[in-house]
Amino acid sequence: MVKRILFISPTGTLDNGAEKSITNLMVYLSEIGYDIYNVYPENGHPTHASYESKLSNANVHLFPLSTIKWWWEEAPGDRLFSKEERVIYYQKNIKEIRDIIVEQDINLVISNTANVFQGAVAAACENIPHFWLIHEFPEREFQYYTKKMNFIFENSDKVFSVRGNLAQTLAALNNNPANLETFIPYTQFTSEVLGKSNQRRIVSIGVINENKNQIELLKAYKKLSRYYDIPLIFIGGWQKEAKKECDAFIEKYELTNVQFLGYNDQPWTEVTDSDICVYTSKSEAFPLVFIESILRGVPTIVSNNNGYKSVKEYFDVGTTYQLGNIDSLADEMADVLENFDINKSNAVLASERAKQLYTLDKCYDNLLAHLASLSTRTEKSLQAISSLLGETLPNHSILNIKKQCITIFYARADEEFSETNSLKFPLQYADELYFQIPHEAARLRIDLSEIPNYYKNVSLKTYHKQTELKVAFTNGLLLSNELLFGKNDPQLHYQIDDVEDSEFLFSYEMKDISDPMKEGSVLTELSEANEVNQKLLENITNLEERIHQLECNYQELVHEHNAVIGSRRWIIPTKIINFFRRRQ
Repeated sequence: MVKRILFISPTGTLDNGAEKSITNLMVYLSEIGYDIYNVYPENGHPTHASYESKLSNANVHLFPLSTIKWWWEEAPGDRLFSKEERVIYYQKNIKEIRDIIVEQDINLVISNTANVFQGAVAAACENIPHFWLIHEFPEREFQYYTKKMNFIFENSDKVFSVRGNLAQTLAALNNNPANLETFIPYTQFTSEVLGKSNQRRIVSIGVINENKNQIELLKAYKKLSRYYDIPLIFIGGWQKEAKKECDAFIEKYELTNVQFLGYNDQPWTEVTDSDICVYTSKSEAFPLVFIESILRGVPTIVSNNNGYKSVKEYFDVGTTYQLGNIDSLADEMADVLENFDINKSNAVLASERAKQLYTLDKCYDNLLAHLASLSTRTEKSLQAISSLLGETLPNHSILNIKKQCITIFYARADEEFSETNSLKFPLQYADELYFQIPHEAARLRIDLSEIPNYYKNVSLKTYHKQTELKVAFTNGLLLSNELLFGKNDPQLHYQIDDVEDSEFLFSYEMKDISDPMKEGSVLTELSEANEVNQKLLENITNLEERIHQLECNYQELVHEHNAVIGSRRWIIPTKIINFFRRRQ
């Protein structure tokens, strides 16, 4: 019988539906007697601490791993360092998972996204069962994994897809649909009552990005000229380019009643019983935010993408519009606002039905049944080459970077920095760290580990307004907007006494220094910097020579001038002219 389960998680955060739903499943399985283990990438995301706290409080054993790229090579996300070094780190992470399987006597591995493969490989090598949970439609940035379908099904004892249109799509893409089961992502619904208000508002919850497509909502809102007194509220963090596009549109058309409230880990505390919700995503699987709107009895309009359609069909509630059709969305918004009382009443009735359908044991009934009946041993073809897949690692310098921390010190104007007033984060190859400090802090010092290193894209911003702060002092060398620290204890100092925000985001990316002989390495940067310095020195030398020549020319002019005014030809006429001037 399966008793000890290892989950492979995609992000280690609570800002996406896949992680929210699967953390709820892990907590539930722990409560009913399973021993749950979780592997996830280390990170400094604002929700990371809450993620770890939620799971550790439920007695889930946590294994954060240092990564370079956690998802498939072709998946969305930065490709740090070289492909060779990323492959070595994939091997390292597979080895770490294999070690956990052996040391913790794991019976089953569950990969919680199509985007990670390390758990499937590790399970095959150690000859234990593996389940794959898929939340993402194979389209847009996730289309790449259609080419991974054979691997996914061949290396899984069961594949579980989100119920509805995604399951139908995956069944058509593989040769073994009998191995495909379904589940419904579960969001932890809290029963607090929505705030009371008489003010109608349009609310959209979610990260502002290209896929969530909030610009489409803004364009439709612009067409509702007779409803400009109704505020449009966005709740959620944002990606820079998408927010910039929204801001430009708002400014261009003078939409003065639009508000961005930023990230909130409890977004429904901002929603009232007089609001409607609108979601405009281009692609979703089984979006939890739509489910929460339904459960809370909020009249909701969604685009007709496959994920929203799956939720609408399951709960039989909600209003859809044609994705990309601005007029269609504007018309639906006007209709729901015009007939708000009727729509609200229908939404409240639908929420009561939905609560009967939407329970954790019903959402994961197929998965729970297979956990109860699964064999603890299975044969996979990859086991034949297990010695090549993370069993040993090459001796590569990228694996030799010691375990280091980034330490953020804060102090008042009259204080010295101390360990008491500091925050620590694991050093990653690239990260964005969220941190909060007391309002009275006037100075920051960020120690980028204790060893020499080389960084690019180093930035400190306020969390809410995304205002970038300037470095007041560093003991590093600035090279083409990059920072080279040649000695121990690299530091950045900031003055923040005039900064209103007490929450910040610090981002950085480590430059590849493992191979100094290749193009683009630190030697290349120093060489280029030296070339720039040489050119500057040449220019300075040329200027000095030019100045010297001008000084010589000036001295010659002075000499010639003195020779002229001291000659008899100059003196006698000058005296005659002065004589007649005096006579006048």
